[in-house]
Amino acid sequence: MLMLKQILLYLPAQVLGPLCQFAAAVFWTHYLAPSDYGILAYILAAQDLTLLLSIQWWSLYTMRFFRRLQLAGQLDDYRQTDLAIVLGSTVIQIVAAVVILSWMSECTPSLVSATSIFFITRVVLSHYGERARAMERIGVYTIAQMSSSVVGSLVTFPVLLFVSTRPEALVWSLAVPQAVALALVVYLLDVPTRLLRVDRELVLSGLRYAFPLLLSGLFMWLCVNGIRFAVEWKLGLAAVGLISVGWGLGNRLASVVAMLGVIAAFPRAVLHFEKGDAEAALAQVSAGGVVLFALMAPTVVGSGLIASSLVEVFIAQEFRAVTALVLPFAVFTAGVRAMRLHFLDQVQLLRERTMTTLAINCIDVVSTTIGCLIGVVGWDVYGAVLGAALGSILPVGFSAFFAVKMKLQLPILYMLRICLATAIMAGGILLLPPLSGIKGLLIVVPMGAAIYIFASAILFLSEIRSLLSQRRSAALASGGQG
Repeated sequence: MLMLKQILLYLPAQVLGPLCQFAAAVFWTHYLAPSDYGILAYILAAQDLTLLLSIQWWSLYTMRFFRRLQLAGQLDDYRQTDLAIVLGSTVIQIVAAVVILSWMSECTPSLVSATSIFFITRVVLSHYGERARAMERIGVYTIAQMSSSVVGSLVTFPVLLFVSTRPEALVWSLAVPQAVALALVVYLLDVPTRLLRVDRELVLSGLRYAFPLLLSGLFMWLCVNGIRFAVEWKLGLAAVGLISVGWGLGNRLASVVAMLGVIAAFPRAVLHFEKGDAEAALAQVSAGGVVLFALMAPTVVGSGLIASSLVEVFIAQEFRAVTALVLPFAVFTAGVRAMRLHFLDQVQLLRERTMTTLAINCIDVVSTTIGCLIGVVGWDVYGAVLGAALGSILPVGFSAFFAVKMKLQLPILYMLRICLATAIMAGGILLLPPLSGIKGLLIVVPMGAAIYIFASAILFLSEIRSLLSQRRSAALASGGQG
C-alpha cells in the first residue's frame, strides 16, 4: 500500500507531462515540414545523449547511494561535489549543441543559443529531479519534470500559431520555462551558491559504480535512436521526420507507463537493501515488476489495436501512413526494453554488478542495430522498426537469467494472469463493430480499460481480498491504539 501511495503522489509528473508532450508532438505535425520535424527530433535526441555523457553517471550514483551518504553524515560533502559536477556538465552541453547543429548544417546563432540553454537547463533539471526523487521530495521532483514537459510543451502551441514555425522558435519555447523552473528547484533544494571543495573520493566512488552504467546508457541511447540514423542513411532526413512521430510517441508512451509502475519501487528497494534486508529488497523489485507488467501488457496490445484510429484522428495527413505503421512497433520495443531496464536489471543495480548490466546492454545495442540495418536495407521503414522490435527481445533472456541467479523470484504466475486479462481485453475490443474517428476512440478506449480492469479483478480476487483484509486489520489496530 505504501508503494501505491507513492505512485499516486508521483502521478501528476508522470501523467500530465507526457500528455502535454503527446499533444505537442501531434500538434507539431500540422505545422512543421518533415525536414524541420527531423531537425527537432535530432535536437531532442541529442539532449538525451548529452545527459548521458555529462551527468547521468552522477544521477545514477545519487539514486543508489544518497541514503547511504545521508546515514553516514556525508551530505555536506555530497552537496559541494554535486555543485562542481553540475557546473562542469554545462561545458559539455554547449559543445554538444554546436556539434549537433554543425553536423546538420543548421548552426545559426539563434538556434545555437536556444539549443545550448535548452540542453543545460534540461540536463541539470533532470539531475536535480533524480536527486529529489532519492530524497523523496515529490514536490520538487514534480516541478523539475513538468517545467518542460507541461509548460514548455504548452508554450509551443501559441508560438507555432502566432510567432514562427522554425525549429529555433520551438527550442526557445522549451528552454525558457526550464530556466525559470531551474531557479526555483535550486532554491528548494538549497543548492550551495559557492563552490568550496570537491570530495575526490565521492567522485571516484561515483565513477566506479556508474561508469559501466554510463556506457550502458550510451548503448540504450543507440538502441532508441539508432533507427533514425539507419533511416537517414537509407532514406534521408525527411524520412527521419516521418518516422520520428510514431517512434517518439511510442517510446514516450511506454516510458510513461514504465515510470508509473516503478517510480516508487526502486527507492524503497534501496532503502531495504541499505538496512541489510536483501530479501525484502528483492521482494520489492518483484512487486514492482508485477505492477509494471500489469500496466505495460495492455498498453502494448491496446496501442496496436487502436493505432490506425489514433493516427487518423490526431496526426497530420503527411505523417499518417508512416506513423500508423511505426507506432505499434515502437510501443512494443520500448515496452520490452522497459521490462528489462526497470525490473530485471534492477537486481544488478542493487547488487552493484554494473558490469553485468553493461554486458546485457551491449547485447541489446548489437542485436537492435543489426536488426535495424538488415530491415531498412530490405524493407525500408517497415523493416527498420520490425528489426528494432525483434532485436530488443534477446537481451531480456540474458537479464532474466542473471536476475534469477541473484535470487530474484520471477512472478511468472502473476504475469500469466495479466496476459490472460490482456487477451480478454483484446478479444472484447475485436468483437466490437468497426468504429472510427474520435467517437470510436471514446468508445473503444474506456471499454477496453473496463474489460481489462474487470478481468484483472476476477483473476486477482484472492489477492484483493487479502489486501482489503490487511487494511481493515491495520485500521482496527490503529483505532485500538487511539
